[in-house]
Amino acid sequence: DDNSGVSLSGSTNNTIATVTGANALQGEADLTFDGSTLGQSISSSGEGITLTATGNHYANIKVDANRTGAGNTLLNLQGHWNGTEVASIVLGAGADTTNKDDGILRFFTATSGSSSTERVRIDSNGDLNLGNNPTNQYGYKLNIQDSAILYAQTASSNGTELKLYLDHGNTVANFGTVSTSHLAF
Repeated sequence: DDNSGVSLSGSTNNTIATVTGANALQGEADLTFDGSTLGQSISSSGEGITLTATGNHYANIKVDANRTGAGNTLLNLQGHWNGTEVASIVLGAGADTTNKDDGILRFFTATSGSSSTERVRIDSNGDLNLGNNPTNQYGYKLNIQDSAILYAQTASSNGTELKLYLDHGNTVANFGTVSTSHLAF
């Protein structure tokens, strides 16, 4: 008790206190802060963090990280099963080497028994890259990297071309050119 009659009960190290009634504080065993990490133990489905906007408003979660290298992680949302990471979404700094005001989104998944691998990347130009280790070394808006590669190419003088490549450059199929009025095969 302090001089005002407020008492703290049920506390252990690093628990966060909540108000339980008039002049009563309760230490929350499932909600902790150790000076670096805020933690919550979940005992039922649907528990966690809820942001509720009343009226005509929206909620916001903001992460502000002053990373210095191109591609550095700014936020990593991880999904674990029994202690093993199985999926994650990474918000990262882009390739701008001066002020890091460009960004990338990277999506990771894991197959059974393997480590998490990047499968999808949206780069700072809005280009969508799919596949294992999805980078966009050729500058296409849609880049699918695996054993076969599909590109939607807008650099043609005839319009937009859709081509299927194998081994980075050998055209297997040219699906046609799209002009403003038709698709040519």
